[in-house]
Amino acid sequence: MKLTQPNNVFKFSTVVLAHIAAFLALVFPLPNTLSAYTDTESGKFSLIAVAPPSAMTPGLHPVAAYMGSTMMAIGSDGAAYIWGYRNGGISGTGTASVTGTSAISRVELPGGRKIVQLAGGTQDNFEDGISSLVAALADDGTVWTWGAASDALLARTTSSAAMRATPGQVTTIPADDRVVDIKATESTMLALTESGKVYSWGNPKSFGALGQGSSSSGSSTARLILTGIHSIGSTVWSAWAIATPAWTKCTYAKETSASCNSANGDGKAGVLFWGVNDEYSGSPAGDPDFSSAITYTPTKLGTNAQLNKLLAAGTTAGDDNLTLGVAMGSPEDNGTFRQLSGGNYGNVALLRNGQVYAWGNSDRFSSGRNAETVTKAKQIPTLISIQQSGSTLKIVQVAHTNGLFLLLDETNTVWMYGLRPIGDTYPTANGQSGGSSNASPSSVPVRINGGTTYPGWAEGTIAEVAGTGFSLSIKKTDGSFWIVGGSQQNQNTNTVAIVRNGTTTNSTSTSSAQPLTKLVAPAGYGE
Repeated sequence: MKLTQPNNVFKFSTVVLAHIAAFLALVFPLPNTLSAYTDTESGKFSLIAVAPPSAMTPGLHPVAAYMGSTMMAIGSDGAAYIWGYRNGGISGTGTASVTGTSAISRVELPGGRKIVQLAGGTQDNFEDGISSLVAALADDGTVWTWGAASDALLARTTSSAAMRATPGQVTTIPADDRVVDIKATESTMLALTESGKVYSWGNPKSFGALGQGSSSSGSSTARLILTGIHSIGSTVWSAWAIATPAWTKCTYAKETSASCNSANGDGKAGVLFWGVNDEYSGSPAGDPDFSSAITYTPTKLGTNAQLNKLLAAGTTAGDDNLTLGVAMGSPEDNGTFRQLSGGNYGNVALLRNGQVYAWGNSDRFSSGRNAETVTKAKQIPTLISIQQSGSTLKIVQVAHTNGLFLLLDETNTVWMYGLRPIGDTYPTANGQSGGSSNASPSSVPVRINGGTTYPGWAEGTIAEVAGTGFSLSIKKTDGSFWIVGGSQQNQNTNTVAIVRNGTTTNSTSTSSAQPLTKLVAPAGYGE
């Protein structure tokens, strides 16, 4: 599918930040993308979601999550910034409940550690306070958690709600094996170490997202589920792992130690999948031959699965030589994928060459292409080619809310497709799309070109974008931070002030969803 820029879209000059471009030229040939995220020690941290403070541009950086009405950002000072819904210890400040209109919560890790990545989830990406949890990856490779209603969700032992509301270390991941990436589903966490091991913990509900073979019980410790893994990705109710030929799946006999042996692998690189795979959620496996609606342990996709074909075709030096234990998009990532993620109804794969493959529930406008029959046979990754003036644009980042997808292109401009229900993140003047629950949804990406139709979204001005629940946050090329949306499930509101115009006080309306709003911060905030 080709999408051509409308004639009435004005041409513009590409905005280039010199220090970003210089760094990225060494990594992969995208002329514009996020801040120069890298880890000075291992080089394995992600360009998209992991940001050591020393490499960040100053200020706040948006964080993608499945947190309903809670929004997070990482500061270049190495702290987490959290606002919106903050009950259940989500604030990380030691206070179990913080009102949405209170000042933004700032969270530091003990011992001078700096946060390089945040992940978070809440039930179904909209049920605030149910199984909500946050995980932070520190610059020393340790993982810290807070929030949640039980120790099982945090993979650590606490004795009170106050302790759960304060960052605590996940100690069941061996200290000599640094974590390089963390990912969340709606109520589970995954951690990938530099040796290629994947650990999981949390509440699987009935969706299998833990990958531990259990449909009901949680995991009170971080449990090893895979070895020999290159990188990981996740969506609301499921997850992927890019396996090297040395991969093995770990099995458990109740609570005994893991059994990880070569008999549980097949000696070939490929894409593993587990969790929900039904038509409603857009068949995240992207493989028509993968018939299970729910898979409780990581399972290899078929040879003919599109994701496996993309992996084999796009991996530098061949997929048999995938590097162990890297975050997607990091300098050491020699694989095909820069991002594997999704919203509630659709999924995206961003490749190293800037191409995007999309698939999902077309009834929910989440496939990236025109409406079609909602079957697994149709829900396969398909190239979405976006063009301007006859040239194909590279995509550098994908963001998503509950039902909306945004593609950030190499010219710092956004394209959008998906559902736009009341209170969702359609960037019009009133923050909605005409006021009806499914007004003007778009099956294919539409260019967001600023002006009176899309105020605040001017072409060439968007540097980073991230989504959570029904809201989006963006960082512009001038360093400013903006928020749009604010709604909670089935409500056209901004009750918990997820969209706000101040860091300490807020005068943005909480009575309805809000248009793109600048977060005005004091000088040096987050730096």
